[in-house]
Amino acid sequence: MPRSRPLRTKEEIAAVPGDQSVTIALEPEGVVILNKEADDAAVSAQEKPEVQSKPTEDEATQELKQQLEDLRKANAEQQARFTQEVQARQAAEQRSRQREVETYQHKIRAEDAEYDAILNAIGSAESEAEAAQRDIAAATETADYKAVADASRRLARAESRLSQLEDGKLAIERAKTEAAARAKQAPRQQAAPQQNVTVDQYIDSIPNLLPSQRGWLKQHPDAMTDPKKNIRVQNAHNEAEEQGLQVGTTRYFQFLDQKLGYAKPDTEDDDVADDNNNRAAGQVSAPPSRTATSPTGRTSPTRITLTPEQREIARLSGIDEITYAKNLQKMQDYKAQGLIN
Repeated sequence: MPRSRPLRTKEEIAAVPGDQSVTIALEPEGVVILNKEADDAAVSAQEKPEVQSKPTEDEATQELKQQLEDLRKANAEQQARFTQEVQARQAAEQRSRQREVETYQHKIRAEDAEYDAILNAIGSAESEAEAAQRDIAAATETADYKAVADASRRLARAESRLSQLEDGKLAIERAKTEAAARAKQAPRQQAAPQQNVTVDQYIDSIPNLLPSQRGWLKQHPDAMTDPKKNIRVQNAHNEAEEQGLQVGTTRYFQFLDQKLGYAKPDTEDDDVADDNNNRAAGQVSAPPSRTATSPTGRTSPTRITLTPEQREIARLSGIDEITYAKNLQKMQDYKAQGLIN
């Protein structure tokens, strides 16, 4: 809510929190009030009719337009960088998953080769054991006890190798079973974090958005999840700026709603009513008044109200609220006179 007393200095304006509107008192150009006599002279001078020559957009107006355009470009560049960072992070995650798959496949191939080698060794040990048993039988028939002893030692070594090889075979088979179970669980574990990321959290992560813009996007989440509608939002935003609609105002969001099909086009009477409501609520800047008078009868300075969004634009543009208000006042005067679109 704007304060009841208009503010005149940067210090007074800075004391108002950024999430509140401020009403700024702007003295008419060329008027310096030194005392009551000078004040009365200023009033008399303002009451005299002036022959207005058709002004052109001065340097201050051009500078304000350029600052707003630079801010729009900076926001677009920031959004592009954010998109690139997201894509780069996704590509890095994809490469990491690919490396994990390749490592897993390499490990499987190595285990398969080891398993095949163990099977071959088991076959060789079994053949050696069978040969030793035959040699023992033959040596026993001929009473060759030396040959029996030698064949017995070979049989013992073969059976010992078979025992070790069987243990190795069981270990590899157990490792394969566990790896297969982990592989089945891995996709579910990787998908679980993605399910916890909501559209609202993604919107909050987008930089350089006004609070009102985040609120509008959260009210229309399909504008983020639907690629075609997201492109339409970008186009509608650009068109609104081309038509001079201030980002974050009620008219700006009404324009987006109509372009995206969230609301029907307003009639002329509805537009007038909406503008009156906006001015009453302080959601758009109050039009400057050159004829307002105070209870003392003295012509009051021009007053203009800046919304929190407009104060934020001024801050991002690198100018103080008073300068922004003066430039905005001039643009409104020129538009009212039909000198600029």
